[in-house]
Amino acid sequence: PAEAELAPDTGVELSWRERERARKAALKTIQAREKAELSDASKATAKERLAYLMRQTDVFSHFIKSPDDAAASSSSSKGGGGGGGGRKGKGRMTEKQEDELMARQE
Repeated sequence: PAEAELAPDTGVELSWRERERARKAALKTIQAREKAELSDASKATAKERLAYLMRQTDVFSHFIKSPDDAAASSSSSKGGGGGGGGRKGKGRMTEKQEDELMARQE
């Protein structure tokens, strides 16, 4: 047969099952090698992402507050009288401030 393969170093014809086993074994070794390479590549990519984020610490510093910083910021007084939501006092004046502004304008 023209398509029959010969066993390495023996010159003997291989059966269909033997050829299939050899093909599967070769495929498994290739897959294992590619999986290892992909794993190494993904680890390297993860390390690169972490290094990038570490270089950007000033951008992300508000996410990395220590418990002392969090306690200090929550205990600090907030602007406004404590109304419900909204603009949180931005651009708002108290009535006294508004009266003073009106007095200066006159």
